[in-house]
Amino acid sequence: MGKDILDEMTKQELILWVRRHVVQRPSKSDVLLSRWETLVQKQQQLMEADHTVLQKPDWEKIRASTKAYEALNSRINKLYKQYEAASKLEARRCCEHAGCDKQAVVDGLCQTHEDWWQQQGQHQA
Repeated sequence: MGKDILDEMTKQELILWVRRHVVQRPSKSDVLLSRWETLVQKQQQLMEADHTVLQKPDWEKIRASTKAYEALNSRINKLYKQYEAASKLEARRCCEHAGCDKQAVVDGLCQTHEDWWQQQGQHQA
């Protein structure tokens, strides 16, 4: 009997034919072993497919993504340099105009705060 005949048989016809022509009934372990072998075969096929994908990288996609990354990185670097230059310029302007007065106020507040903490420490001791 060829494979094409088995394909033409319905499930019920196939079961009936097996029961008539097979001398020994399969045991539960035979069925479980058959299922296990089927699962192992499917898993091996999946692993081979994954392995094939890993062995053959798509160099065009890699080149395209690398070029896109380099372009983005270049654009970010340009923007960062512009930001850095502008922030340095702004910092210089602030220090020149009112930086001395503001720094004196901040220094005074820090000194007042430190004096208060020292007084609190002396009273508790």
